[in-house]
Amino acid sequence: MQHMELNIGTSIRRLRRERDVTQEELANAIGVTAQAVSKWEREEGYPDITILPEIARFFGVSLDTVCGMDEEREKAEIEKIIREAKGDCGEVAEAMRRGLERFPQSFELKAELAYHLIGCTAENYRKNLEESIRLHEEILERCTDQAIRSSAIANICTAYERAGYHDKAVETAKSLPNLYKTAEIELCGILSGNERVDTVQDGIQRWVWCLYYWIWKLRGDDHYSTEEKIALYRKVIDVYEIIYEKHDHLFGLRRTLCAYQDMAELWLDAGNPAECLAALDRAADYAVLHDALDLSGRPMSLLINRITYDGWTPDQQKARENLAYDLRQEARYDEIRDTDGFRAILARLTE
Repeated sequence: MQHMELNIGTSIRRLRRERDVTQEELANAIGVTAQAVSKWEREEGYPDITILPEIARFFGVSLDTVCGMDEEREKAEIEKIIREAKGDCGEVAEAMRRGLERFPQSFELKAELAYHLIGCTAENYRKNLEESIRLHEEILERCTDQAIRSSAIANICTAYERAGYHDKAVETAKSLPNLYKTAEIELCGILSGNERVDTVQDGIQRWVWCLYYWIWKLRGDDHYSTEEKIALYRKVIDVYEIIYEKHDHLFGLRRTLCAYQDMAELWLDAGNPAECLAALDRAADYAVLHDALDLSGRPMSLLINRITYDGWTPDQQKARENLAYDLRQEARYDEIRDTDGFRAILARLTE
């Protein structure tokens, strides 16, 4: 028991400092005095066994971690569960559920589950959204890890909106920092050397993703005509051609492909099948480049040449397959399906 006593005090002190929590804040959360917490950390005693689960829940860790047992092993196993989860949103969500059976207090696993439940649209859509909201709210109430909390605030906005809680979505979204008050902006002025370059390049890539997302959202707005929406996508593509001028990153290739595919659909709306086919042909170009990219290399495009392909795997290079599936399945292409141009594009994607 002496071994557990020593590890409990050390673990509580470490967890509290890592999460920037005072002894009084911890004490209030679990229903004891700050003096009791101080006593544990000085190794002059240990919590009653019935309090240990409350401490674990507060910090979002397992009982083993509170007791100082195999902390690194647990962390590695949780990371492995998240890293190895494959498939659609439903399959990943189930993998997170299995992980939570082993590590029921892990806020990392809860956050992953909550995020993927938002995308589970096939069955039990409403039920999944409500569960996602409950998990996110639990994270925001109990989790003290700032990185997990920040993601949860952003993700719960989407869950609220899709579940019909528009006012909550707006209120929560307005609590987030704007583009000028972000980690990338502040770190750019603080760091130097390679650290600054890495931060800036990562920020550039995040910004160009946002640009595509904003234009995609404007597409559904009546403020712009169809022709103006097409022009907006051309601007997105122009920016991507500047950032990814060597066509050497999956991210840039995938987003440019999507922009051309969106343009093709808008050309159909405008009653111009010839321009639609031209845009689809360009989308196919980028699908081919995407799937042929050598992930063992390093990007050479000037603004992202320090961003590696860590985390990308060959099984993600299915742009040709995915685009071909869209062309075969979506009814909007019926009017051009029997043209030579459409068949040639489909052949390129499936050869």
